[in-house]
Amino acid sequence: MAQYHVPLIIRGRIIEHADVEFGGRRGGASFTTPDVKKHADAIPLGTPSRLSDLYELNFDDILDYLGELHQRMAFGRNSYLQEAFELALSTSGLTEPLLRRTYQLMRDCFEPNFAREFAVTVAKFSAQGFCLR
Repeated sequence: MAQYHVPLIIRGRIIEHADVEFGGRRGGASFTTPDVKKHADAIPLGTPSRLSDLYELNFDDILDYLGELHQRMAFGRNSYLQEAFELALSTSGLTEPLLRRTYQLMRDCFEPNFAREFAVTVAKFSAQGFCLR
């Protein structure tokens, strides 16, 4: 069984401890990761004022970031995506062609024009009171 380590990333800080281990699906792999409970206080969900630095970002800053991410998510050039694909291939139960196409297309979600149109669509639904509950 393959063994992987998944770091915890909170607000740009990478936490590498291997506190807990999880078995993967179908016996294909397992992974270690930091215990989220030990770092929950670093996630500012309970106090919105702890997110105040994010209000300095404007929408164009976010789109610029997504554009950079889009460039780095090219499946053929991204060894992390390729490793994730190989792991998913052995654990997901999906066929290789379907999984490969999913990994090839996921970068399109980060393309700035797509992200802008998606945000506009969500805003329109929200303004109309549409809810998925």
